[in-house]
Amino acid sequence: MTKKEFIDIYKTISINYSYIEVNPLVPKLHYKYFKEIPVEKFKAAIIKLIEKEEYYPSVGTINKYLEEVSGIPSLEEVYDHIESIKHISQRGSWSSKDYPEIVKRIIDECGYISGIMQLSNDEYLSKIRRKYYDIVEDIKKEQNKSNQIDTGKALELR
Repeated sequence: MTKKEFIDIYKTISINYSYIEVNPLVPKLHYKYFKEIPVEKFKAAIIKLIEKEEYYPSVGTINKYLEEVSGIPSLEEVYDHIESIKHISQRGSWSSKDYPEIVKRIIDECGYISGIMQLSNDEYLSKIRRKYYDIVEDIKKEQNKSNQIDTGKALELR
């Protein structure tokens, strides 16, 4: 995303939260964090954010909406899925096709559901959280790489 594209989208935030005094370095920080994000994805995340949030967004809040528009389940949703799988597996087997890819990857990397069930609650929460953020970073890199390839092809066609 170019600086001009970022500024055009960021004006929406400034207008919607004009009653909040913001340090002038915050938009610069946001640009530093999000300049590699495809413009349409960033715009979609900001629109969702403005619809739901009362306060000026932090980097973490913007990331939450970027994940939402990317189709990446939240950490809470992943925990819920894994808890569901743990309960189902106590009574029988579960089908991986019923769950998002990120849930399957986390379970695989944690030693499958039997390995997860052997962890203490603190170990479980910590391990799932670490794996979640590692995998989300991988997914974002894959998506950005895919978007760069698509953009390159579009430029070649011009």
